[in-house]
Amino acid sequence: MILKKMLVLSLLTLGSCTVLSPQNAVFYANIDNEHDQYVDVFVDGYGDIYPNAGFPSDPLLMGKPNNATGSILNQALHPESQLCANENVYGATEAELLCDALPPAPCNYNVTFPCDIPPAWTKAQQQLWENRGKEIYQMLLGSDKDEVLFLVHGFNNDYTDSNQWYEAQVISRVRNLGHDPVVVRVFWDGFKNGVIGGSWGMAQVTGPLVGFKLRQLFNAFNAQVESNNTPYPKIRAFTHSSGAYVLASTFGNMYTVLPMMYDPDRRDRYYAELVQYRANMTDQYFKVPHFADLRLGMIAPATPPNTFNGISNNPRSTDYEHQAGTLTSNTTILMSINWKDKILNKYLGLSGINLLGNTVLGTDQDDYCAFMAPLPVQKDNIDAVYAFDFRGPGFRNGHGVSSYFSHEGKASDFINLLFAQQIPSTHLITCQ
Repeated sequence: MILKKMLVLSLLTLGSCTVLSPQNAVFYANIDNEHDQYVDVFVDGYGDIYPNAGFPSDPLLMGKPNNATGSILNQALHPESQLCANENVYGATEAELLCDALPPAPCNYNVTFPCDIPPAWTKAQQQLWENRGKEIYQMLLGSDKDEVLFLVHGFNNDYTDSNQWYEAQVISRVRNLGHDPVVVRVFWDGFKNGVIGGSWGMAQVTGPLVGFKLRQLFNAFNAQVESNNTPYPKIRAFTHSSGAYVLASTFGNMYTVLPMMYDPDRRDRYYAELVQYRANMTDQYFKVPHFADLRLGMIAPATPPNTFNGISNNPRSTDYEHQAGTLTSNTTILMSINWKDKILNKYLGLSGINLLGNTVLGTDQDDYCAFMAPLPVQKDNIDAVYAFDFRGPGFRNGHGVSSYFSHEGKASDFINLLFAQQIPSTHLITCQ
């Protein structure tokens, strides 16, 4: 243990000049991109959705990089911001909904959270989430498809990074294997630059907020299906790395994993809402969404096992009366295991060190067998859990989807099982 602590301190010291200055991943330049074949969803670091048009593609952004730049609300409130400065630009677009929701007078911007969230902003955000849900439904309705695939990247990715592997590693393979779902691509602020003590830790705070707000997308989509009395499609989700805990927060309660939830000294206004609705089953917007058939596929999941099983291993957590872990019904989970992943193991076998972001789920077969494999017995809503051995040659393997999917047979089996095809006879990890 002493050796591990020394290694952690050494890594932080070595990286202090470059890795401790993370920057928000923003998407102003991408929101006007037309992708007729996909539904694209852009989300900031606090779980607010971008409009589909009306913001400048390269606006002047004001404020502190670790809070204001990552919040489209904070940016829009700043008196020198360009987001809502020109009505000729944002008028008659979705951005107008947000700009019209701002209070008439600017707030004190020289603090981390300058204003209370205006009620009109909350309503405008709900409307934008509903718009995306309707867009997905309309795309499904205009096709003969019965599956929707949601793609969620991890931390330290910008639009270019995520777009590349979404296209080349997943969408093209899915279609080459004969599957043709409606595709929804989620882009969220997992920060850029800085890994150790920087982007990684910050993304493990923002990711669950993003996932929690994504419930609005799924619930809006479900409302369209129900109100139009159309058959429920099969929901497929594919995540990489930290994308696992984004959707874990969408489909369940991560209370036992996140210190900000049960530490009043660290809880801010955004987390207060998450705490209130974390296991809610009735709220119109923030209830845990349910589906007739959900399959969640996770490559290199960078999160601890209790993200999904809900078991608390933190002595400060005393909230045992709420359900925790995955709560969405009819769920099947697929995941990779690879202790050679150099990022998950942080090069030195430090996957379980919370200071660097606990990533043990994607590395440890024993933890999988102890905490994940028993889920179908422990939880009525979990139908099955599968783990694929994605170890490659050599002592260290890459962390990217391209590295994992360089093993063609494993990649094909993983995708086919994600789409409920025959269970493969090889590559699956079995527990004694």
